[in-house]
Amino acid sequence: MIVESGLSDRLASVPLVAGASIGPYTISRELGRGGMGVVYLGRDTRLGRSVAIKSLPEDFANDSQRLARFEREARAIAQVNHPNVAGIYGVEECDGHRLLVLECVEGETLADRLERGALPVDEAIDICAQIAAGVEAAHEAGIVHRDLKPGNVKITPGGQVKVLDFGLAKSGSEAALSGSNISQSPTISSPSPRHSPTIPGAILGTAAYMSPEQARGLGIDKRTDIWSLGVILFECLTGAGPFLGETASDSIGAILHKPIDFSALPPGTPPMVRHVLERCLERDRSKRYRDIGDVRIELAAAATGSQGGLGAGRPGRGRNLWVGGIGALIVVAAGAGTVGLLAGRGSPPAQAESTRRRFEIPLLSTRTYSAGRPSSRRPRRRSRSSGAPNGRGMIASSTAPAMRESQWFRRAAA
Repeated sequence: MIVESGLSDRLASVPLVAGASIGPYTISRELGRGGMGVVYLGRDTRLGRSVAIKSLPEDFANDSQRLARFEREARAIAQVNHPNVAGIYGVEECDGHRLLVLECVEGETLADRLERGALPVDEAIDICAQIAAGVEAAHEAGIVHRDLKPGNVKITPGGQVKVLDFGLAKSGSEAALSGSNISQSPTISSPSPRHSPTIPGAILGTAAYMSPEQARGLGIDKRTDIWSLGVILFECLTGAGPFLGETASDSIGAILHKPIDFSALPPGTPPMVRHVLERCLERDRSKRYRDIGDVRIELAAAATGSQGGLGAGRPGRGRNLWVGGIGALIVVAAGAGTVGLLAGRGSPPAQAESTRRRFEIPLLSTRTYSAGRPSSRRPRRRSRSSGAPNGRGMIASSTAPAMRESQWFRRAAA
């Protein structure tokens, strides 16, 4: 069971008041507090910009190993320059306590936005594609976030998404080698009762986004972030997370055992987006996407209306291809009759048999057609055929999305 004990005492150990100075930074006011510290609005007096200053909990700051890891990861993520990642400006110290200086991002958190209900499908896809892009940049730097949730995602007034709190993540090697202690899972502040761990029941905001392996205390890797992104996407589309429960234990139980109700997705959800959700939310991580960049690519394709090979999963798709193949054969047969008539025009009836030509045009070699559906899920080809101008064969052509037109000529058999 997840227990947040002594949280208020730990946070009270780093008092900062308006007007206090920490190096070149001046404290303006408190912005919020959560399981991993208190966040203040500050002012960089040297550069004249607003910053967010986070004080770390006392037990975190006094643990030399955790503090060393934190500083190491803060340095690593500081090298990630990506528009969808909130930047880290530095680490300061005040009365023996470490403070993290972060980019101050204007706007509301995704948790705040979801309090008003589900997002339009296009907006949900766009936001989650931007989240995937930011996390992808961190993964390429060897950083696993471990705490992706709506409270850690901010949306600027211009619609740009910023992923927050990478400084509290684990490196890929550490995450894979160590178990994930649920009671120490990173959390940050959020005013939303559904997503903030600082008020009764609000720890669910973290528990409900954990991957199965994280909830079980197993070693984790970047695929845990892929699971969490799937949970966020599901909630953006439906307005409710798939694993929210009355208690943290209920949420963890749902993560491990509850069937996911994909029928709750809105009717306008593109087939590719459902496919993305199914892959992200595979409890067996070996069946999940191996790279969150693949999620970003497929969400971008769904946003532009390009469904790729997933169109094969639409109702009636196999039957339409089979019917199309039969139609092509009928056209070929009709063409054969036309060639025969052209060859026999003006000749005595007795010679009609000698001028008849017999031939066949095979279906495309890259597909196998049956009464069910095609054996591959590649983009649908469009085929057509006609008699050759010289009357001595047939011409068939085929095109597929993003491919050149291919043509074949089959000479009539004597």
